Amino acid sequence: MVRTASSLITLLMALLSPTLCSTKGNNSSIEPDDLRDNYLHIFKSGNRNAASHLWTDFVLQRANSLPEKAVLRAFKFFCAVSGSLLPDDPRTMYKVSLPRVTGGNVSGTVHHCCWPCICDMHDLVRVDTKKIETADGKKVYDFLVIGDPCKNATRLDAKFKDPFSGEMSPLSMAAPELKCHDGKLVGAHYSDHGYPIIGMLFNTKDQIDAADKRYDDRYANDPTFGFGGMCVMRQRHGFNSGMGLIFHLVADITPIRDTAPLPYPKIQMQEEDELIQKAALVPAMVSSDGELMAVLPHPVAAWLPSAGLGMACFAAVACFMVRWHRSRHGRAVADTEGHDSESLGSEDTVE
Repeated sequence: MVRTASSLITLLMALLSPTLCSTKGNNSSIEPDDLRDNYLHIFKSGNRNAASHLWTDFVLQRANSLPEKAVLRAFKFFCAVSGSLLPDDPRTMYKVSLPRVTGGNVSGTVHHCCWPCICDMHDLVRVDTKKIETADGKKVYDFLVIGDPCKNATRLDAKFKDPFSGEMSPLSMAAPELKCHDGKLVGAHYSDHGYPIIGMLFNTKDQIDAADKRYDDRYANDPTFGFGGMCVMRQRHGFNSGMGLIFHLVADITPIRDTAPLPYPKIQMQEEDELIQKAALVPAMVSSDGELMAVLPHPVAAWLPSAGLGMACFAAVACFMVRWHRSRHGRAVADTEGHDSESLGSEDTVE
């Protein structure tokens, strides 16, 4: 208890310190260090679970003074699903086909800390437009959006069973930066059709060509371009990797209607061994969260992995393989009833 109180006091002092209460950066670009240095200004709780709308806010608030190239580059420095900080590294790039909120599908590239995030992206994220003004002028871009959880805000207080710990906890505790005001998500920028923006879809010819170098024609019918089979297996085993259930539960509170994602490819029983081996070969995580923890006050850095699940991606392959092994040998797979997929029936930033 004393240690907890001490940690909270230190966190409060850190949040109130001049260096963390004022945003840092420069006038010509946004670098990964700028996101790292402003982390506790952006995420007051120290927890960025399912809260990439706040990273988006940080970038878009500065967009009109930055060249277009710098704004687009800044959206590559965080994972829209997990909120993890990302290095400027091509290994964070994934290709995906997502539904537009207005109908049809669009392919492009996104940036993630680990492969399970591309599964969550496919399942629940959609694409919408918004006109943004940069120092080079105004232009319409494609953004990644989710349904606004604040339209059914009481669902944020619902308890769920964590697939990692097996414990029941309120969603609002797992994702404390999701706050509502007058039915809207605080800090969110909204797309042209009224959805919270959590990141950007990169779909210029150069960006898609760069992504295509990492894939081949075998994955042309897979909307995640090679990860579909692993996504199916992850779903079968209770979302026991990556962000677990947190992002799924948040984005599924008010799902965007009439925008079903393209189906994953069907997998056969004999393919499961190959998929497990493939998952084991994919890097578990590519992020800059380690650098973030190195500069945060010690009690905050010590608390961040458990509160933010930032390091959960490291357990992706291990959890995935254990659950698969148990299911193949007839042992009980952990209860996944915590996942509730039942649907309940602009320039503004919500302050």
